[in-house]
This record gives sequence, C-alpha cells and structure tokens, in this order.
Amino acid sequence: MTRWFVFLFLMVSSTVYASEARDVTVNNLQHIETKRGAGYVFLSFKIDVENTGERGSVFVEILGKDANGFQISSVHANGMVNSSDRAVLTTTTAISEREFSNIVTWEISRIEKFIRP
Repeated sequence: MTRWFVFLFLMVSSTVYASEARDVTVNNLQHIETKRGAGYVFLSFKIDVENTGERGSVFVEILGKDANGFQISSVHANGMVNSSDRAVLTTTTAISEREFSNIVTWEISRIEKFIRP
C-alpha cells in the first residue's frame, strides 16, 4: 500500500501542464539556408518570442506551405522562457530540394507552453 501511495504521489508531483500559450507571442520568424548538398537543403530558423505569463518551456511549430496552402514541411523549436521576458528560439532542419522548391511561405502553426507546478 505504501509503495502505491509513493508512486501516485510522484506521478502527481511531476506532472507537467501544457496549454495553448495565449500569453506567448511570436514577434519575428526568420530562416536562412545554411547548406545545400546531396539533394537536401539545410535551414536554420530563428524565432523571437515574448512571454507575458509565467515561466515555462515554450514550443513553436512552423509549417512550410506551398502556393495552394498545403503543408509541405514541419519544423519545431522549443526553449525555456522566463516570466515577462523575451527569448530567441532556434532550430535547424534538412528537407529535400524538391520539397524546398515548393515552399512559398513559412507560418507559425502552433504555440504551446509547458509549466511545471
């Protein structure tokens, strides 16, 4: 019985809450091509975020879309952002040259914040 209580206590105390981050905004999204070779394009993304809420791990999903609005590629970035602070999230990815040639825009698809109580 004691083991179950300890196990349940640890599960509850280590819970992480995720929510749509209404208190996090993306102020800027940039990308550059860093390398090309073997049929792939290597990209680096920089995302400027502002957190007006409590401290948490911010997750941003970026979609590469074609001229018709269809998703061609998906990129994720995350990082810890302090309360009432700004931060720069960065990530890199590689996509095929064929996919890259079809992408006309990169858009923020989703922003979430994970808070540990």
